[in-house]
Amino acid sequence: MRFSEGERNKAVEAIFERIIDGESLHSILRGKKPSKVRLPGWVTFFEWLDASETISNKYARSCQLREEYFADLMLEVAFGIGTMETITCNAKGKVISRVVTDDVKRRRLQVDTIDRVRARMASKRTKGKEQPADSGVVFDEYYE
Repeated sequence: MRFSEGERNKAVEAIFERIIDGESLHSILRGKKPSKVRLPGWVTFFEWLDASETISNKYARSCQLREEYFADLMLEVAFGIGTMETITCNAKGKVISRVVTDDVKRRRLQVDTIDRVRARMASKRTKGKEQPADSGVVFDEYYE
């Protein structure tokens, strides 16, 4: 089933909004969450990217904004005030001890996980593209 130009524009905008909100292109196009608009398959979406420089540029910008979202999220988790209360009870349910601690290990794990996901998404997006002259790095081609 083909997309009209209006349907394509709505689908592209919906995809880019969800990317900015932190979702991966893979999860969006697989349909893990319901969408208000009909979304394309992988092949169709990449054909749209190849055919339109405007769509391609908007996709790249959406991915950059997702990077900022993840950076903000990591800061919130890392510097957020998070305490954990551990309650120990006896067999009758009477509280024996109550310990309140800052859950640093859990927050560190969350930040590391977010950072790994962010880095993975960034590496997928930049494969096959030459990096700025100062980096001297060129990535292999990437097709999903």
